[in-house]
Amino acid sequence: MTVELLIDDGIAETRAALFRDGRLDDLWIERTLAPSLVGNIYAGRVRRVAPGLGLAFVDIGAEREGVLRAHDARFARGTEPARSPRINALVAEGDTVAVQVAAAAHGDKGPRLTTAIAPTGADDRTADWHAVARGSRVPALLQAEVAPLEAALRDLATPDVETIRIGTFAGEARARRYLDRHIARAAGAIERATPLAVAAAIDAEIAEALEPEVALAGGARLTIETTRALTAIDVDSGSYAGASNADTAVAVNLAAAAEIARQLRIRNIGGTIVVDFINLKDRARAAVATGALKRALGRDRMEVRIGAVSRSGLLEMTRRRARPSLTELMFEAIAPRPTADARAASVLRAAERAATAHPGKALAILASPAVARVLRAADQRLLRALGDRVGQPVAIEETATAAGDDARVRVG
Repeated sequence: MTVELLIDDGIAETRAALFRDGRLDDLWIERTLAPSLVGNIYAGRVRRVAPGLGLAFVDIGAEREGVLRAHDARFARGTEPARSPRINALVAEGDTVAVQVAAAAHGDKGPRLTTAIAPTGADDRTADWHAVARGSRVPALLQAEVAPLEAALRDLATPDVETIRIGTFAGEARARRYLDRHIARAAGAIERATPLAVAAAIDAEIAEALEPEVALAGGARLTIETTRALTAIDVDSGSYAGASNADTAVAVNLAAAAEIARQLRIRNIGGTIVVDFINLKDRARAAVATGALKRALGRDRMEVRIGAVSRSGLLEMTRRRARPSLTELMFEAIAPRPTADARAASVLRAAERAATAHPGKALAILASPAVARVLRAADQRLLRALGDRVGQPVAIEETATAAGDDARVRVG
């Protein structure tokens, strides 16, 4: 099996795609425009304890207070886990606690926190972060998660990866430094690729992963629909012609199990997931389908729990939600159109391509008010980095544009 990792290390976002025998197997996206807090370690202050909910709300200096569940607060008093499951026995209002962001904010919920600290640097796993927090000003960031490129390598440069293709000189150099220090076995796999080829390959995979229907062999298909509460996956035999009628349900369910596991990774679907396999009321078929799904989920980086099959033949499962799903990254919740962050990231990628294709030419980004606001609010390092590639500052011009074309690049 050929295993290849493509990394598009852009100014606005880092995108990584893992391929097995030419087929997308995992996808990783992190925006510099709106960096994730996941993995950051903070000295936080407990603002409120809600015993009835089993929760504490912690100020970490972010836009929203973090949420600390009783189970995740067991190390709040030190390095030994507490036995008491009650949140008010673990933390009190005004306490200083060392916490790590385990999951990004979602909907109206703040980021989920944990007191079981797992630092990203190999040199400080033995550090007592709780003692550090007590001696710090609160709230304070004690250690930031590694940069997006390094995080993508950490998560996706698995032992079986044979080739790592990166589209920029700077990205290649950073990847070599990181791998030499942390994953030496993978350092020799790095190759530099054409930036346009890497970006185009990932663009195509993202477009396909946003489609609600997924074709299976023989004419069967999956339909994936995500609501605020859960994700529903329907398995449909369609015009499947790969087996006799008696074997059709089992054959389709086996193919669906493998594809469901792949789609969960690619789309980064988290939370509650309900799967409607074909005829799981039959216990033998249910055992075959759930067993195949468990095996297919063996490579998943997120914790997955598979429940029992209901009387109506539905399988309920949960997958840990750490970062936004692909759909949440790309589309607004209210209307089926790209988010302003997604459009800003897209036009910055277009500007990078234009700078490569037209060296020395002046560039300007023409954007709708919403996208222009995102660009102007972004870290100025992004725009300076883009200007360095062009050789001169890149202007942002706010303009009224047609729907669906609210950000574009002007050359010259």
